[in-house]
Amino acid sequence: APTNPTTYHNPGRPPPFLPTQHPSPSFPSFVPCMLAMLARACHPRVPVHRAGANSRGHLCASAPLRRATPGHHAGFRHPAAAARAGTWASASEGANGGGDGTAFTTTATDVLDVDVHEGVSIPPPRSGKTPKTVHPPPTMVPPPAPPASVDTWRNMVLLVDKPKGWTSFDVVGKTRSLSRKLGVNKVGHCGTLDPMATGLLILCFGKATKMVDKFTGMDKTYSGTMKLGEGTPSQDACTETDETLPWEHITDAALAAGAGEMTGELSQMPPMYSAIKVKGERLYEAARRGETVARKERRVVVNSFEVSRDLEDRQLVHFTVDCSKGTYVRTLAYDLGKKMGSSAHLTALRRESIGAHNVCDAWTVAALVDSCAPMLAEVKAAEHAAKEAAAEAAKEEAVDAATDEKLA
Repeated sequence: APTNPTTYHNPGRPPPFLPTQHPSPSFPSFVPCMLAMLARACHPRVPVHRAGANSRGHLCASAPLRRATPGHHAGFRHPAAAARAGTWASASEGANGGGDGTAFTTTATDVLDVDVHEGVSIPPPRSGKTPKTVHPPPTMVPPPAPPASVDTWRNMVLLVDKPKGWTSFDVVGKTRSLSRKLGVNKVGHCGTLDPMATGLLILCFGKATKMVDKFTGMDKTYSGTMKLGEGTPSQDACTETDETLPWEHITDAALAAGAGEMTGELSQMPPMYSAIKVKGERLYEAARRGETVARKERRVVVNSFEVSRDLEDRQLVHFTVDCSKGTYVRTLAYDLGKKMGSSAHLTALRRESIGAHNVCDAWTVAALVDSCAPMLAEVKAAEHAAKEAAAEAAKEEAVDAATDEKLA
């Protein structure tokens, strides 16, 4: 028997309304049970103490709430109030909790921390963030061996040496035409290269496209050549010269010192001939119309900037630069020319590396297409065989159907 029970006697008539009872007789008695069961399903560790719960806090489906008398609610009492009163109405008390005029009894020690609205205790939120889904690492496929199988394309990274005159999207389009034939549509590149530039372009296929931002954020190394004394609207050789200034006064020592001063964190004004969007329009579209749009300076980091004069043509300066994401190397060359009291523009640019990935380990587009040709032929032959088998099966079904009609 419960210890020190508080008894509410029911002498054959509905008990008077108590603060612990639900005020509405029409409130269905099964609703608290359903709420408790739902919470238990959503939170398996939630201790549930209600009418019909055992001492371990587990739901007892065989002990639902009952009415005290026919036509009246048994009084699903709020746990806090029940704890104060030392009572908990439960049908699990057997003869003591029926609708036959007997009493409901329980003890306050049976009532634990339970939500007063639901009848279920809600555990506090767990600390920390929900762990993210861990994807398998992508396969890096170096040349000359082609990807091992079609499955490799579904999570693969390729290093590609972009040829001069191609845009980065041209390379993506060419490789996507291969991957689509193998059932992979998602292809992304990590860091845009200007059409005039050559060098390393990282391509991600399938699930590996989730790593595009990781590769894009890596530091990059470039080599190239600038021409002193001449400026262009695009700051490279893609547009005609529109500025000519003296350059003969620039010494090798001054050039090296100026390049050294342009290291560390810098502010760069993006060129008008760039893919940055301003008010929904790319800057190069406005530049081609002869318009100039107000731009905001960008903070970039130049880790190293080394220059050397060409031995045959001193107007040409060769350089290597190690810089952060978002650095415009042609703007760096243009700013160096202005710092020397002249002007400059790029005549050649090559991306040598992205992070630890070097262009020496990259595919050429032609080599990639040639190496994948046997795999594409196998896939095409398998698709052709599957189509023939499907057509043959359809033909047999049609013959069988015609035979069945004749027999019928």
